Amino acid sequence: MFVQDAKSADPGSSGEMGSGAGAVMSSCADLFLFYKKCLAQCATLSTGEPMLELAGVFGKYLREYGGVLQTALPRSAAPALPMAVPALVTNLHTLLRDDAPRYTKQEIAKITSVITTSEYCLETTVHLEQKLKEKIAPNLADKIDLAPEQDLFHKMISNCIQLLVQDLEMACEPALQAMTKISWLHFDNVGDQSSYVTQIIMHLKNTVPNLRDNLASSRKYFTQFCIRFANSFIPKFIQNIYKCKPISTVGSEQLLLDTHMLKTALLELPSIGSDVKRQAPTTYTKVVIKLMTKAEMILKLVMAPLDNNLEGFVSQFVQLLPESTLAEFHKVLDMKGAKLSKAQMASLDALFKDITKNVHNDNSK
Repeated sequence: MFVQDAKSADPGSSGEMGSGAGAVMSSCADLFLFYKKCLAQCATLSTGEPMLELAGVFGKYLREYGGVLQTALPRSAAPALPMAVPALVTNLHTLLRDDAPRYTKQEIAKITSVITTSEYCLETTVHLEQKLKEKIAPNLADKIDLAPEQDLFHKMISNCIQLLVQDLEMACEPALQAMTKISWLHFDNVGDQSSYVTQIIMHLKNTVPNLRDNLASSRKYFTQFCIRFANSFIPKFIQNIYKCKPISTVGSEQLLLDTHMLKTALLELPSIGSDVKRQAPTTYTKVVIKLMTKAEMILKLVMAPLDNNLEGFVSQFVQLLPESTLAEFHKVLDMKGAKLSKAQMASLDALFKDITKNVHNDNSK
């Protein structure tokens, strides 16, 4: 019955607790209400081994309910029930594909509904475990363990957030590709933000407000989505910056302006499209500033002069990008279109390693 409910549930319909898309599925409350009655009845009969067996039954059907939530996800083949945690996680990973079309609003609503329902299950399972330990004979309390079931719901939430992150990244991918195809060498003057930035911001505005509304009752998971998106998208943006080569000084200035505009939009991401401008969580802001500052530093280094002062350039590079690798150093030189002999490159590499080593030694003191 629960499986059929999950398959046919229309997010925001009477099949869910609360109202609106992303609400908790009502089958979830039905299950725990039934558990509560079973626990009360068992406690009147025995607090010994039968109570321990009941805890085992609870765990088994919680795992099966994880399968019910799986069937509610869009484009997923519902695996056979009952189900173990690894099987559930493996099946969820099949959803994380690069070639799938974007989710519809209805599919997004189903994914967010699975998040809120999994959160409800997770919290209620913690309380259920406490109740079982309180009711059972003290000498058996240590044998009550619903941690695997809690882990299952944690993983379900995590995988659903990853689906949402990947969906938005997929939308932004063509804009990142367009950025690498611009002729950055032939820029004459710096203008407004480039069209690829406008495209990315448009996708953020079209996607994030809906997710925020759907996860209004699970604010921490919306914040988690924002953090995960920033942690995944910005490194991809940086990898695409490295592909913008060769690049002129004016081209670098334009790309730096674009980067600043994107940074501003990302800092406002948690409240984008909202009339209420609340401050973004500090954990999120730190991620965006750290990663986007790296993008800005790369471009400032591309604009920095290289002639006649190779040691000065290497020192500046390590100072601005202290966590960078030799491979990233080479990428910046490629963007600059540096014409260096093999001997000069070998000398620069040795210099980079020495300065990096000294900086790390100084920091560790």
